[in-house]
Amino acid sequence: MSSEFKPKLVGFLCNWCSYAGGDLAGTSRNHHDISVRAIRVMCSGRVEPSFVIKAFQEGADGVIIAGCHIPSDCHYTSGNFKALARYEIFQPLLEELGIEKERLQLHWISASEGEKYAQVMNDFAKTIRELGPLKLDKKRFCPLEKDSDVKSTKECSVIRKIQEFAACEAASSEMINLEERRNWTLESKRMEPSIFYDPNKCIRCGSCVEACKAQGVEALQMDEKEGILLDESKCVRCGQCVMNCPLGFQEKTVQLVKEWLDCKSCPYSRPIGAITENDEVNKVLAALKDPDKYVVVEMAPAVRATIGEEFGAQPGTIVTEKLYSALKQAGFDRIWDTNYSADLTIMEEGFELIDRLSNNKTLPQFTSCCPAWVKFVETYYPSLMPNLSSAKSPQQMFGAVAKTYAADKIKVDPANMYVVSVMPCTAKKYEKSRDEFKDAAHYWSKHGESGDYPDVDAVLTTRECAKLFKLLNINLMEMPDGKPDLLLGDYTGAATIFGRTGGVMTAALRTAYEVVEGKPLGDIELEALGEYNGLKTAALPVGGNEVKVAVAFGLKTARMICEDILKGGEFSKYHFIEVMTCPGGCVGGGGQIITTNVVKAMARTQGLNKDDKDQPLRKSHDNQEIKQIYSDFLEKPCSELSHHLLHTHYVERSIK
Repeated sequence: MSSEFKPKLVGFLCNWCSYAGGDLAGTSRNHHDISVRAIRVMCSGRVEPSFVIKAFQEGADGVIIAGCHIPSDCHYTSGNFKALARYEIFQPLLEELGIEKERLQLHWISASEGEKYAQVMNDFAKTIRELGPLKLDKKRFCPLEKDSDVKSTKECSVIRKIQEFAACEAASSEMINLEERRNWTLESKRMEPSIFYDPNKCIRCGSCVEACKAQGVEALQMDEKEGILLDESKCVRCGQCVMNCPLGFQEKTVQLVKEWLDCKSCPYSRPIGAITENDEVNKVLAALKDPDKYVVVEMAPAVRATIGEEFGAQPGTIVTEKLYSALKQAGFDRIWDTNYSADLTIMEEGFELIDRLSNNKTLPQFTSCCPAWVKFVETYYPSLMPNLSSAKSPQQMFGAVAKTYAADKIKVDPANMYVVSVMPCTAKKYEKSRDEFKDAAHYWSKHGESGDYPDVDAVLTTRECAKLFKLLNINLMEMPDGKPDLLLGDYTGAATIFGRTGGVMTAALRTAYEVVEGKPLGDIELEALGEYNGLKTAALPVGGNEVKVAVAFGLKTARMICEDILKGGEFSKYHFIEVMTCPGGCVGGGGQIITTNVVKAMARTQGLNKDDKDQPLRKSHDNQEIKQIYSDFLEKPCSELSHHLLHTHYVERSIK
């Protein structure tokens, strides 16, 4: 190796031992290589994996970590053990990245070992000079370059190894034993058809269990040997467990590696937690390639304010028009919008509310858009099922009218139409699989065409849709603005706010008030109902009566409301109650981009509110395509045909 090569070396030195050892080497005149740029840290255990990656990213040819001797010299008891565990995890990662293991070294040097410090630094500098400059060849390590068959790869092995640092943290907190974990051979588990759990990957941190407890559901329990025990009868499939698994977080080290190695556009660069959604991407890809299938797509209100984050956009950036173009490029035959069926939902649910108010029927009326909330009522409060609006969710209304009204209009065999739904929600996978949601097939059987097929065929979470785009080399943020196809694509501002807490209530009141009073609602914003609080209440004069409404998110709050109603309390006197399971509504859904937090959820909410205000029409009953479907097909809200296609019944699922 040419003597002209001067390696860039970084050293992370423990304040109490190795840094002091370096001082001693200097004062003792021990000759040593001074090319190592020393960074003093309080403990070797404080050297985060991201520090090492950042050093290599910034041009370091080698990194050395030095700390107190094992087992008992650490001033913080176990920091050196954590450093060792991280170092051991780094070894296979460096090997896969094509980086020689010698470029990262770990040594124990006490404050009294000046000579050892000098020798270690001399040897380290010599080793790196012999290795030469650090050069990365992405094709050498990229799993997709090694395996061109994307169907055989579900998770990037490089990202998977980085996620093992979370296991190291769990081990330092005595949650697991890393050696024992490497030998686990437990069977995976599922909460069909929404949730998948890998107990061998799990770090036993209990974050998912706590998330479930926070919802007041407690469908998950921790078992030291088996990992998480899943109770399918209790689970509502909300996916908040998925959102809280640390193995699914894109923490700093993952972000740095993706930036360093230019992996952001890779479909497999998103970490997958030990508990995650059942992936339907390959199922949708197969449908898109099937010449016998006519594949149509709908996308939920909240998706347009969140999916851009996976492609570098800020939270809350509305990408509706870019989504239309991206979905078209992906190969879908028709690009439609769940916002259309959200407007349709308001017509049905709003007129149902008017009927209940006018004819002294069961009150309060509960919203029924959230499938996790619906299952919660069926499971824990079946006596309150009559309070649920019989109106289907926008997803299921869309599937029913796509395979009846739209299929007839565009002359497509409904049995060959394949409806894909892009949702912020894992519970939507459960919802589309419910036995009762085959109303399009039932409709056509009455018209002489037999068949047995669901209204909605596949559900992709926001994360899965981003993965689909990346598999097809579609960069969402570089797409030109597009438009939805006719019939089921037009929407009003009332529809887009379905994606945040208070949105369904606000949209319903805009229409119900105007239908009853014959004039527009004065304050159509109803901002108090959209605040990021778990429970909001209001009262409006409608038809000479004071209509009391409430908006809630989180099932623990929902449980409180249900208990109060059963006891004849304050909420039993309310008329209309919106409940969303996830924090902030669908903007915090279990299928959204990870990580999701309050700041991001509020930014997404602001984006949806702006989209509402930017629409030329902001009340569902003003949607021209909604007027058309009633004129051409349904006749009127809550008609007999509407009842068969757009409304449903509920099933008691009490825990025995």
